[in-house]
This record gives sequence, C-alpha cells and structure tokens, in this order.
Amino acid sequence: MENRPTYAGLDDTYRPTLDSTAQNDPDIPLEPVKPGMTYEELRQRNREEYEKKQQNPLSSPLPPNAPLVIRETKATPHEDPVKRVRTNKYGDPLE
Repeated sequence: MENRPTYAGLDDTYRPTLDSTAQNDPDIPLEPVKPGMTYEELRQRNREEYEKKQQNPLSSPLPPNAPLVIRETKATPHEDPVKRVRTNKYGDPLE
C-alpha cells in the first residue's frame, strides 16, 4: 500500500487521481445496452397517444351550435365609499 495519510471517514482508495490511473475491473458485469427508440418510432407513438386523447368525449371541443351558458353573478349592494386616507410611498397612513 502507498505511504499516504489516512483520514477517518474518507475512503479514497479507488478514487482516480492524476498520480494513479483508474483501473477497470473486467469481472464487473456491465449493464446491457437498452434498445434505443428512433425518432420515427417516438413520433408514431406520440401521434397514437394524441389520437386517443382526441377521441375522449370529455376533452372534445363543443359543437358550434352549443348554447352559451352565462351564470348570473350575485349583485353586491352598493357599499359606501371608503374614506381614503393619504399614505406615504410605503403604504403607511399619514397623520
């Protein structure tokens, strides 16, 4: 082993440095390469998902002859105007 200081809690035994080269262990199994998806396959899948969403009756647009529904708002009684108090630029009331 090398003559170097050791520090508690720091395990840098396998850390590559400029002085030592990193060694790859050939016994470690590598993760198999996942088959990639081509642009055309991704585009086709997105197109299919879009068509499925368009067929959903809840997300379809309203027909042109659909009646316009207007909800009535509750009429608020006319309130007395609030006495305006002069304030400074910070919003504090002036005396």
